[in-house]
Amino acid sequence: MVSTSTIVVPWDDLPDGIPPVLHEVPQLGDVDPAEVSTVNAPVMVRLDRSGGLHLTSGRDGIVHCATDGTITGSTPLPAGHLADYAVNASLVVLLAEQQLRAMDHTGRPLWTIPSSFAGVLLGEHLFAPQRNVPVVHEIDVRSGATVRTLNRRPDAGRLFLVAGHLCAVYSDLDAGVRGIEVISADGAVVSTAYSTGQHFSWLVHPIGFDEQLSVYLWRDGNIARITLAGHIEELGKIQTAHAPPPPNQWQVTPEGRIVTALSTETGVTILTSG
Repeated sequence: MVSTSTIVVPWDDLPDGIPPVLHEVPQLGDVDPAEVSTVNAPVMVRLDRSGGLHLTSGRDGIVHCATDGTITGSTPLPAGHLADYAVNASLVVLLAEQQLRAMDHTGRPLWTIPSSFAGVLLGEHLFAPQRNVPVVHEIDVRSGATVRTLNRRPDAGRLFLVAGHLCAVYSDLDAGVRGIEVISADGAVVSTAYSTGQHFSWLVHPIGFDEQLSVYLWRDGNIARITLAGHIEELGKIQTAHAPPPPNQWQVTPEGRIVTALSTETGVTILTSG
């Protein structure tokens, strides 16, 4: 794929950059100490609805950047493991330490609720899929109260929010098919199955959906787009640091551009492709 823009956000203390986190690789197995190296840990990236970037290494805070990479501010993070987060123009929502927390961009707490959620999605509305239960909760952004609970397929995977729709890839292994689940704003669930071997092999590592509800997928360093009608378009190779790349390092814009965060020696390189 052709990279249309490259932005570098430096490693630094807040608010001048992203505080780095170092880890050793490889991390598993019986490894000769001489083969272990220390590198900068991966950084998570989120986009807001206006295209702003929100980056964190999970340490100290979330760095907010304009579309050109200029740092516009930061939000301090509470102690503990950060599982997921979402940001809009006025709100930061964190999923951490079995709690869902909302705060403003300065870090001022707004509300906290106990969490058994698997993620958090923020657009015009706030959604949180339940862990190990096939439902997703719509949550009032002002109070943290549950507005409604929507059912989803038990075989569906990671949930994405685009154009007011909740979308996911599902795997019906008994039937030998994979497909797309779309939950519309009224809560209706529509499942579209694809039965060819090519669809089955591609629909494993989704990285996002565009506003046409086409799904973008990674396989062996390549990216493909599959439309709701089932057309597969292979888009080419993309640079990643891991195989498969962690889902927190990807975002797909509503227009179908792919944003990737790569940790380097000097900082976080944000590649926009497509």
